[in-house]
Amino acid sequence: MYHRRVKPLLVDAAAAAFERLGLRATIDDVAREAGVSRATVYRHVRDRDELVLAVFGREADRLLERMRAAGAHSIADGVVFAVHAVPSQPFLLEVMRNPPAGAWQLCVDRARASMGDRLDPDEVEWVLRAVLSLLLLPSDRSDDDLRAFVDRFLGVRA
Repeated sequence: MYHRRVKPLLVDAAAAAFERLGLRATIDDVAREAGVSRATVYRHVRDRDELVLAVFGREADRLLERMRAAGAHSIADGVVFAVHAVPSQPFLLEVMRNPPAGAWQLCVDRARASMGDRLDPDEVEWVLRAVLSLLLLPSDRSDDDLRAFVDRFLGVRA
């Protein structure tokens, strides 16, 4: 599970290593990027997946901040934003295609916190699954059609 306790230096180094090498980056790559020993990295994290989740959590938080700043006022707006924004984030897309243990729960937790009480927990998961489906199997729907699709399945209350 992603823990905010991972030192920012290591999260930054891991992000740089993953950007450069993708998910094949190792603890050694992260240590080199941070300018520390491998043992130092292991003093702060259990394994590489913990670093993947730390970077993923940070990037998910940043995506949600950009979504709010862009004025996504409805769940449908958020879906359209994510469908356009995530493909420009290779790391996020790679983790969504090959998620380590805990990545899905991290997404669900972040989305539930972001959406507040606008949707019940099952609806939040449905929205995330719809976004994942649209990212992995792109649709030729226009943004307006995509908004209508989401609204129809949510009963237009979001």
